Amino acid sequence: MIDVLIAGRLLRDPQRRTGQSGKAFTTAMISAAVEGADDRQLVSVIAFGDQAERLGRLKAGDSVFVAGPAKLTTWDRDGETRQGLNVTATGILTAYDARKRRGDTNKPKEHQNGSTRQAVPEFDDAIPF
Repeated sequence: MIDVLIAGRLLRDPQRRTGQSGKAFTTAMISAAVEGADDRQLVSVIAFGDQAERLGRLKAGDSVFVAGPAKLTTWDRDGETRQGLNVTATGILTAYDARKRRGDTNKPKEHQNGSTRQAVPEFDDAIPF
């Protein structure tokens, strides 16, 4: 197996499940860009524990980075050989995580006057016309 870091978008909402042993896991399908090609690679992801919780909170269309060991797979469908990539997520990073680390969340910032609107700078320069 190889370790990968894949960036892509979720094709559909992740599915939370419980295995026969009672262990919870989450599965997802990611569409990732392929460098130098117009195609996109479908990546099947499975996550356990904390990573399963994080993945399970996302929705279809969300951007996500997934890190972990990957396995290349091939199969035949209608006489055509297809390839896939299966990743067991050991790390998941979302745009929300990145904003949170920078201290920038979706909450509007409160200004000195109590307003949450975007501040517009005031200019006192005279415009020479």
